[in-house]
Amino acid sequence: PKRGASRSGCMKSHFFDYTNVASIIDKLEPSLIMEIGIGFGENFLNLISYMNKKSSKYNLISLSDSPHCMIPVIPLPLRDRVTYISGVSYDRLNEFPNIVGLSDIFKSKIDLCIIDSDHNYYTMKKELDALLPNLSEKCCILFHDTNTPELAQNHGVTFRNVNSISN
Repeated sequence: PKRGASRSGCMKSHFFDYTNVASIIDKLEPSLIMEIGIGFGENFLNLISYMNKKSSKYNLISLSDSPHCMIPVIPLPLRDRVTYISGVSYDRLNEFPNIVGLSDIFKSKIDLCIIDSDHNYYTMKKELDALLPNLSEKCCILFHDTNTPELAQNHGVTFRNVNSISN
């Protein structure tokens, strides 16, 4: 975040301005969004807030090894459209959609996936390998903090700026 800016203000800027997740949701019209890595929950809260928009009909899965489950902050009318899966991302993704206790509304293909987990090549590779069979044909994957010098130098991995592909 910019000096003096709060972390939540930074995530709100990403949601509505820089990465413009809101615009991607509007254009993609996803049925199922999966967020991998909850961190402090700012993006999760942005996704929940955006669910209140009349045209947003998506369901949300938040997957994280964080002990802080954000479900209690979800407004009651939205609780049937959101679920939290706890555990190591790539292990849980290998079980998806057959996770015990997962409601049928969350067992469809993933239309939008937001990955903000361990920020390293090895975890990301395992997550992507586990995700691929569960992605819809129209799926869009957004990565956070991935275009790093370490990835480019050691693995030859670079990503296009989402602003260049979201318009």
